[in-house]
Amino acid sequence: MAYYFAYGSNADTSRLENRIKRKIKGKRAELKDHVLHFSKDNTLTDAYADIVEKSGEIVYGVLYELTDKEIKTLDKFEGIGVKGDESYARKRMKVLCEGKTYDAFVYVMTIKRKFEQPKEQYLEHITKGFKEHGFSETIINKVKAIAKG
Repeated sequence: MAYYFAYGSNADTSRLENRIKRKIKGKRAELKDHVLHFSKDNTLTDAYADIVEKSGEIVYGVLYELTDKEIKTLDKFEGIGVKGDESYARKRMKVLCEGKTYDAFVYVMTIKRKFEQPKEQYLEHITKGFKEHGFSETIINKVKAIAKG
Protein backbone atom coordinates (compact mmCIF):
# COMPACT_ATOMS: atom_id res chain seq x y z
CA MET A 1 0.00 0.00 0.00
CA ALA A 2 1.12 3.54 -0.77
CA TYR A 3 -0.31 7.02 -0.30
CA TYR A 4 -1.39 8.97 -3.38
CA PHE A 5 -2.02 12.72 -3.43
CA ALA A 6 -4.61 13.64 -6.08
CA TYR A 7 -4.87 17.34 -6.99
CA GLY A 8 -6.51 16.86 -10.40
CA SER A 9 -9.50 14.90 -11.65
CA ASN A 10 -8.80 11.91 -9.36
CA ALA A 11 -9.85 14.11 -6.43
CA ASP A 12 -13.32 13.04 -7.63
CA THR A 13 -13.66 9.74 -5.77
CA SER A 14 -16.12 8.24 -8.26
CA ARG A 15 -13.65 8.89 -11.10
CA LEU A 16 -10.84 7.23 -9.16
CA GLU A 17 -13.07 4.31 -8.14
CA ASN A 18 -14.00 3.81 -11.77
CA ARG A 19 -10.32 3.55 -12.64
CA ILE A 20 -9.17 1.26 -9.82
CA LYS A 21 -12.42 -0.79 -9.66
CA ARG A 22 -13.09 -0.54 -5.90
CA LYS A 23 -14.66 1.78 -3.33
CA ILE A 24 -12.19 4.07 -1.61
CA LYS A 25 -12.20 6.95 0.86
CA GLY A 26 -9.89 9.93 0.73
CA LYS A 27 -9.02 12.78 3.06
CA ARG A 28 -8.30 16.48 2.51
CA ALA A 29 -4.58 17.12 2.20
CA GLU A 30 -2.17 19.81 1.07
CA LEU A 31 1.20 20.05 -0.59
CA LYS A 32 3.25 23.03 0.53
CA ASP A 33 5.56 25.17 -1.58
CA HIS A 34 3.84 24.28 -4.86
CA VAL A 35 1.19 25.94 -7.01
CA LEU A 36 -1.52 24.45 -9.20
CA HIS A 37 -1.01 24.91 -12.94
CA PHE A 38 -2.86 23.76 -16.07
CA SER A 39 -1.17 22.97 -19.36
CA LYS A 40 -1.27 20.54 -22.25
CA ASP A 41 0.15 17.07 -21.73
CA ASN A 42 2.65 15.41 -24.08
CA THR A 43 -0.10 14.40 -26.52
CA LEU A 44 -0.79 18.16 -26.93
CA THR A 45 -4.53 17.57 -27.07
CA ASP A 46 -6.09 18.82 -23.83
CA ALA A 47 -4.95 20.76 -20.76
CA TYR A 48 -4.64 18.96 -17.44
CA ALA A 49 -3.59 19.78 -13.88
CA ASP A 50 0.05 19.96 -12.92
CA ILE A 51 2.02 21.35 -10.00
CA VAL A 52 4.98 23.70 -10.03
CA GLU A 53 7.32 24.52 -7.17
CA LYS A 54 6.63 27.92 -5.63
CA SER A 55 7.67 28.88 -2.13
CA GLY A 56 4.86 29.84 0.25
CA GLU A 57 2.06 28.45 -1.94
CA ILE A 58 -0.21 25.43 -1.27
CA VAL A 59 -1.77 22.89 -3.60
CA TYR A 60 -4.90 21.30 -2.16
CA GLY A 61 -5.91 17.75 -2.94
CA VAL A 62 -7.03 14.38 -1.63
CA LEU A 63 -4.91 11.69 0.01
CA TYR A 64 -5.80 8.08 -0.82
CA GLU A 65 -4.19 4.77 0.06
CA LEU A 66 -3.70 2.48 -2.95
CA THR A 67 -2.33 -0.99 -3.63
CA ASP A 68 0.65 -1.55 -5.94
CA LYS A 69 -1.71 -2.96 -8.58
CA GLU A 70 -3.90 0.16 -8.39
CA ILE A 71 -0.85 2.38 -8.75
CA LYS A 72 0.17 0.54 -11.92
CA THR A 73 -3.39 0.99 -13.24
CA LEU A 74 -3.22 4.75 -12.56
CA ASP A 75 0.21 4.92 -14.19
CA LYS A 76 -1.40 3.91 -17.48
CA PHE A 77 -4.02 6.67 -17.18
CA GLU A 78 -1.22 9.18 -16.53
CA GLY A 79 0.83 8.03 -19.53
CA ILE A 80 3.59 6.29 -17.58
CA GLY A 81 5.04 3.57 -19.79
CA VAL A 82 2.72 4.54 -22.66
CA LYS A 83 4.88 5.07 -25.74
CA GLY A 84 4.33 8.49 -27.25
CA ASP A 85 2.63 9.87 -24.15
CA GLU A 86 4.64 9.72 -20.91
CA SER A 87 2.99 12.97 -19.86
CA TYR A 88 3.46 12.47 -16.12
CA ALA A 89 6.15 11.10 -13.84
CA ARG A 90 5.38 9.67 -10.42
CA LYS A 91 7.31 11.48 -7.66
CA ARG A 92 7.39 11.13 -3.88
CA MET A 93 6.52 14.24 -1.89
CA LYS A 94 5.58 15.16 1.66
CA VAL A 95 1.90 16.08 2.08
CA LEU A 96 0.05 17.26 5.16
CA CYS A 97 -3.19 15.55 6.16
CA GLU A 98 -5.03 15.96 9.46
CA GLY A 99 -1.94 17.41 11.13
CA LYS A 100 0.36 14.56 10.05
CA THR A 101 2.95 14.42 7.29
CA TYR A 102 2.68 11.58 4.77
CA ASP A 103 5.17 10.41 2.17
CA ALA A 104 2.90 10.23 -0.87
CA PHE A 105 3.36 9.81 -4.56
CA VAL A 106 2.21 12.59 -6.84
CA TYR A 107 1.92 12.71 -10.63
CA VAL A 108 3.86 15.66 -12.10
CA MET A 109 4.05 16.60 -15.77
CA THR A 110 7.37 15.68 -17.37
CA ILE A 111 7.48 18.80 -19.55
CA LYS A 112 6.47 22.19 -18.17
CA ARG A 113 4.47 24.20 -20.70
CA LYS A 114 2.67 27.53 -20.76
CA PHE A 115 -0.79 27.84 -19.23
CA GLU A 116 -3.72 26.37 -21.14
CA GLN A 117 -7.31 26.42 -19.94
CA PRO A 118 -8.71 22.94 -19.18
CA LYS A 119 -12.06 21.75 -20.51
CA GLU A 120 -15.01 22.44 -18.22
CA GLN A 121 -15.75 18.71 -17.84
CA TYR A 122 -12.23 18.09 -16.52
CA LEU A 123 -12.46 21.02 -14.10
CA GLU A 124 -15.83 19.70 -12.87
CA HIS A 125 -14.14 16.47 -11.71
CA ILE A 126 -11.74 18.51 -9.60
CA THR A 127 -14.39 20.77 -8.07
CA LYS A 128 -16.74 17.82 -7.45
CA GLY A 129 -13.96 16.00 -5.62
CA PHE A 130 -13.08 19.06 -3.57
CA LYS A 131 -16.72 19.60 -2.58
CA GLU A 132 -17.09 15.93 -1.70
CA HIS A 133 -14.07 16.13 0.61
CA GLY A 134 -15.25 19.28 2.36
CA PHE A 135 -12.94 21.92 0.91
CA SER A 136 -14.19 25.47 1.44
CA GLU A 137 -15.84 27.48 -1.33
CA THR A 138 -12.86 29.84 -1.10
CA ILE A 139 -10.46 27.04 -2.07
CA ILE A 140 -12.79 25.73 -4.78
CA ASN A 141 -13.14 29.23 -6.24
CA LYS A 142 -9.35 29.63 -6.18
CA VAL A 143 -8.98 26.41 -8.23
CA LYS A 144 -11.60 27.69 -10.70
CA ALA A 145 -9.77 31.02 -10.99
CA ILE A 146 -6.44 29.29 -11.65
CA ALA A 147 -8.13 27.17 -14.34
CA LYS A 148 -9.51 30.27 -16.05
CA GLY A 149 -6.07 31.88 -16.11
